[in-house]
Amino acid sequence: MTHCALRYIGDTRAGFLKNFMQLTKKDVYMHVLKTFKKKTFSFLFLLAMLVSADVRADQTSLVNPNVRFISSYDVLDATLMAKAITRNEFPGFYEDFLVLHCLLAKYRPFNLFEIGTCEGVGTMIIKNALGSSTVYSLDLPPNVPKEYTFLNAYTTGARCSLPYVQLFGDSMTYAYEKHYPLDAWFIDGEHDYAHVFYESTQALLSNPSFIFWHDTDIPCVFNAILDVFANRDDYLLYRISDTRISYAIKKNR
Repeated sequence: MTHCALRYIGDTRAGFLKNFMQLTKKDVYMHVLKTFKKKTFSFLFLLAMLVSADVRADQTSLVNPNVRFISSYDVLDATLMAKAITRNEFPGFYEDFLVLHCLLAKYRPFNLFEIGTCEGVGTMIIKNALGSSTVYSLDLPPNVPKEYTFLNAYTTGARCSLPYVQLFGDSMTYAYEKHYPLDAWFIDGEHDYAHVFYESTQALLSNPSFIFWHDTDIPCVFNAILDVFANRDDYLLYRISDTRISYAIKKNR
C-alpha cells in the first residue's frame, strides 16, 4: 500500500475518533468501510490495515511497558490553547500542532532543537509556545537538493517571524553537541527509519527532558522510536493516538 493511502487512513481514522471517542471499534470500522466503499481499491484491505494497526498497538504495550497510548483529550487544555498559533495546510495538522503547543506550553523546556525547519511554520508554533526559551532549527543547506524544491536560502524558515536560531546541515552528520545542554527536541525531518533512529539516538545523547516527534503514524517512524527506546527505562513514551504526535518524557527529571 502506498504511503499516501496509509496517511489518508490515518487522517480519516483520527478525525473520526476525535469526534466520536465513545463509539466501539466495530463502529469505527463500519465508518471506514462506508468512507472507502466507492473507491477503486479494496476497502476490505484497508480494514485489514486498521486491524493490524490495533494489533501493533496492543503488542507494543507488551513489548515496551513504557509506551502509553493516550488521546488529544488528555493533552489539550483551554487555558494553554488560548495563545496557540494554529496550522491548517494539511488534514490533521490543526490537531497535531495544537497538541504540540499545549505540551510545550505546559512543560516549558528552557531550549529546544528542531530537526526540519521547512518554511518555519512549525518553528513559529514552537517559539510562540515556548516564549523566551531558545529555539534552534536545523535544515539542509540551501545548495543541497531536497524533497521540497521551493526551499532555498530565502524561503527556509521565512514564515517564522519570531526570533530563533537557524542552522544548516545534514541531520545525519551534524555536530549537535556544540549546542548542549539541550532540554527538548522536535524531530520532523526525513520520515524514514534510518533518519528517525539516528536523530532520536543523537537526541538521547544530550540527556534531554523531552523529545517530541511528528508523523509517528508512519510505521517506520514509530518503529524507529520503539527500537531506540527498547532498552531504556529512564523515559516514558506517549503515543497520542488520534494525532501524529508522540513524545518522550524523562523520568525523575
